[in-house]
Amino acid sequence: METHEHVDDVELRMLRASVRHVALAALVLLALQIPMWSAVGRSSYATGPATTAGRLSLLLDTGFAIALAMTAVRACEYLRGCELRYARHTWPDDATQRRAYLDGRYRRIRWAATVLVVAALLDVVENVVLWQRLRQDGEPLTGLWVGWLSPVWLALGLAAAVVLCAVWWQRADERRRRIADPMDQVTRRTDEAMTTGGTIIACSGGGIRSASFCLGALQSLMTAGVYRQARAVVGVSGGGYMAAAFHWTGRTVEDHEQPPFEQGTTELALLRRHTRYLLPRGTEVFRGVMSVLYGVVINVVFVLVALRAISWLLGWYLHEYDVVQVTDDATAIRFSPWWIAAALLCWGLAVGSFLLVEKVIDRFGQVDDRVRRELRSGIGTLLAVGAATTLLMLGVPLTVRWLTSRSADGARLPHTLRALIDPGPVSSATLLALLTGLVALARTVATGLSKVGDEDARLARLVAKLRLVVAPWLGTVLILAAAYLVLVRWTFAYATSAGWRSSWSVALWCGVIVLGVRLVSDVNRTSLHHFYRERLATTFLVERRRGRAVAEPYAKPLPVSEYAAVGPTGGPELVMAAVANVADAEYVPAGRGCVPFVIAADRTGVLGDPTLPAGGTRTTDEYERSADYDLRDLTLPASMAISGAAVSPLAGRASARTRPVRVLLTVLNARLGVWLPNPYARPPALTAKALKERAALAGPGEGDRRGRWRVRGWELLARTTSVASKPGPYRLLREAFGRPSLYDRRIYVTDGGHYDNLGLLEALRRRPNRVVVIDASNDKENTFGALADAVATARMDLGIEVTVDTARLRSTSDERAASAWTVGTATYPPGADGMVHAADVIFVKAVLTDGLSTDLEHYALDNPDFPRRSTGDQSYDEWDFEAYRQLGRTLADDMVSGTRLGGLTAVPLDRTA
Repeated sequence: METHEHVDDVELRMLRASVRHVALAALVLLALQIPMWSAVGRSSYATGPATTAGRLSLLLDTGFAIALAMTAVRACEYLRGCELRYARHTWPDDATQRRAYLDGRYRRIRWAATVLVVAALLDVVENVVLWQRLRQDGEPLTGLWVGWLSPVWLALGLAAAVVLCAVWWQRADERRRRIADPMDQVTRRTDEAMTTGGTIIACSGGGIRSASFCLGALQSLMTAGVYRQARAVVGVSGGGYMAAAFHWTGRTVEDHEQPPFEQGTTELALLRRHTRYLLPRGTEVFRGVMSVLYGVVINVVFVLVALRAISWLLGWYLHEYDVVQVTDDATAIRFSPWWIAAALLCWGLAVGSFLLVEKVIDRFGQVDDRVRRELRSGIGTLLAVGAATTLLMLGVPLTVRWLTSRSADGARLPHTLRALIDPGPVSSATLLALLTGLVALARTVATGLSKVGDEDARLARLVAKLRLVVAPWLGTVLILAAAYLVLVRWTFAYATSAGWRSSWSVALWCGVIVLGVRLVSDVNRTSLHHFYRERLATTFLVERRRGRAVAEPYAKPLPVSEYAAVGPTGGPELVMAAVANVADAEYVPAGRGCVPFVIAADRTGVLGDPTLPAGGTRTTDEYERSADYDLRDLTLPASMAISGAAVSPLAGRASARTRPVRVLLTVLNARLGVWLPNPYARPPALTAKALKERAALAGPGEGDRRGRWRVRGWELLARTTSVASKPGPYRLLREAFGRPSLYDRRIYVTDGGHYDNLGLLEALRRRPNRVVVIDASNDKENTFGALADAVATARMDLGIEVTVDTARLRSTSDERAASAWTVGTATYPPGADGMVHAADVIFVKAVLTDGLSTDLEHYALDNPDFPRRSTGDQSYDEWDFEAYRQLGRTLADDMVSGTRLGGLTAVPLDRTA
């Protein structure tokens, strides 16, 4: 286990951003209550309006108390990190003095945070008392104040907040001096020593197409002895299916036994029966459909509860300030100057801040660059909040006014339009029509409006434009319009009906539903990830036992730290390549939207070019506990599903193409990505404590009974905290609208093909002498797009120059490719010894060549898209699966024979073959 007696730049910035987010939420909830306090203060008795305003204030205040407690905890984490940073720089060699300073300093920070949490709990108790006081009309009111309780919690909260703010301010200058700003400078990272040399095999992405092709190629490499001698196998997406399958089955197969997945083996026979691995039969179709619907329902529930809460508050404000006035003839909207000023306040603050700092103050003195960047970040927040407040405070009332208005001749709008703000229940026909439209649009985006022949290129371009641009945006507009109309309907009802405003049973049910859903699920569980990884596990993770092939039980924990390592009988290590979706300009090139995320037996986490900050990877056994204390979130099946999470609202380098459809994918639950803990953050304190207590426990003797109970208690707390900290609805919002960041406490991890579909970069990062790349990517014929992207990225990120001549792999209209393989060179940057080292890159591509077997030639005639069948089709029968497997075996056999790969160890390959 790592000690974590330090913090790095990314973690400190992440902790600071976290404090800002929860503190801002607390301030917003506090500000929303002020008009309600005024409304209660105008009445001496608990009348209907006073009760409504008071109870709304109490609901908001409960949220404020929760946000205040979270602010205290996260501020404590951040300030502790600052103190660790300060002590490490001030006394770098004196551990005793450093420890004494930290113990005294952190004790004050912790006590201040504890007092603030206690104040938040007392605030909740005060809310309960006041709720009871407002239970019946006619009872005397003394304001929202409870005897000694209110001043006590206010005094405690203010005192603790002052202490924390003082420490924060004291460390602000130190932080600015000690922490390098990644926007100002870039530091080259020094990675820890990694084993070099040997052979690494890379299996490309491409779903079941790539899995089938890689199976044949790996069979050939196994027969030639290359697979067993390889250091590692890198799997990406579909190639990762088979890389994991070979690794899992082969890790216990002895050398004298038949190789894994060879012709005639039981595991290959079992795999052939599951080539339609996603939806093999009726039961799994039902489970798949129910998994989608379950996520859709949960997503819609969260959206509706949020809309209900917003409309309740907005409706109360519209009524309290007489913005909406309903008469027998029409609905009048009257905006006071103060209302308009409040709606446009954030816009004004954004404009004023820009003019003051960058145009006025800058005239008399140079403004520091850090201040400018902080200001621009704040302006971005103000613009987002300003757009929301303008829409809610001005847009919603104007929409109500338009829908209830009369035309110039006195006629009302058509009934269908006026019915949009009817607060009554929505008809089932409307809901069915909306759902049907969304499903149709989703299908359009996935498969196209229709198949158009090549004879009309203009029509084909038009259809492609409709499918890839118009349909996604139409789906997004449809979803947002439906949500906006629901908001308008409910807001109009709350603004015009006292019964709606005082319907506390609705608030109770909304709270119960949210807590219930949050208790039994999280956004990782509502996605398709768990269904997807179960299908992968039961299909590809097959173990050979006494001549029988047995699919490994899905419930069996298979931690990566143990089962991705070299097996008992030898063989390569398994490495799964994925991406972490981040868009920070200081770390990620424009338009890329991701950094590599590697899952391996030794270390797991974020990698990238040498200028990415250190600390992005953690030992895998520790990271597994951080993700889930019971080791359920980072297993071998989970790594396969994460590496193959191609369908996701965020998609790395492909995010520009998925941007129009992000909302549609999120709402319809087409989500395979997973939210995992940010590896730059230290492990949860309770997890570390539980593991420490377990390690310190003595033997199982009678005298250790108290120790065992103590360990069980800590483990129960760690397990409870682990479950409670799973990602919630906020992460769902980030998938649909957010800008992912390396400073988030959780990162969204998806398909490795969103960065490098070949796995070549992860192989080269380990500096082998030889890389065998098995490419079944679905790039256009003769373009080798996946290889070209990998070559350019290797040069940009790793400084490795890859040269591969693909001339012999190209076909013409009259002739097939001369060969399906070629040999290139990867030249590494000079090492510490000043020498330039190089590696052989053996590249085999799924293309058609002459001399194929009869069955392959027949299959090619019947299937013109062979071997580039769409990745969208994941349902293969026995003929499809065998054709791609046999093609992989045939081409790899030719490659092994032509390069004499099986008999070579360190001799350079013949590139003229």
